[in-house]
Amino acid sequence: MVILTEEPSAKEALEILAPKIRVAGKRPHRLIEHRCKTELLQKVPGLMKGYATPFFANVNILVLVDCDRQHCRNLKRQLEKYVLQGGLAVAPGASTWRRVYVRIVEKEMEAWSFDDWDAVRAAYPKVPENIPHKAKCRNPDSILNAWEELERILKKHGYFASGLRKIEAARSICQHMDPKRYRSRTFQVFRETLCSLP
Repeated sequence: MVILTEEPSAKEALEILAPKIRVAGKRPHRLIEHRCKTELLQKVPGLMKGYATPFFANVNILVLVDCDRQHCRNLKRQLEKYVLQGGLAVAPGASTWRRVYVRIVEKEMEAWSFDDWDAVRAAYPKVPENIPHKAKCRNPDSILNAWEELERILKKHGYFASGLRKIEAARSICQHMDPKRYRSRTFQVFRETLCSLP
């Protein structure tokens, strides 16, 4: 399985999270990072043409991208159009493309941290326990500018005075994350996809 991510911090998070989700004995995965969402979107059409070749006949491809402020369905349709243009066929009776699974994080992957606040507190013990009970943090899938909000909270409590180092934070928090604790619908769909693939 190949997982395409939009930035290095997403790759860092998935390096730790994916093995926690995948059942032992399943085929290994390979993570491919990009510098940003724009680069990923630019490269997807060419990558799909490459993955449509017989060499990748037994490879599942998962594209994981942040929705940010875009409309999720429009972003998903855009990516699925690239998949189709790349020569990959639609699976009969399925809503996803054969061997390619497009998964959208609403709004940003950093929002998943708010869904497992115990993991954040294990990595950064000085942050308060009650953050997820605050109105704007209750639903992780609705947090706008999640990484900026996480940065604000961490800085306020003595971490990352010069700015959030996203890769370091992803590594530190994800080590403590338990994928079974998540309420986020986008995380659940991602988790279910990983669990369903051979």
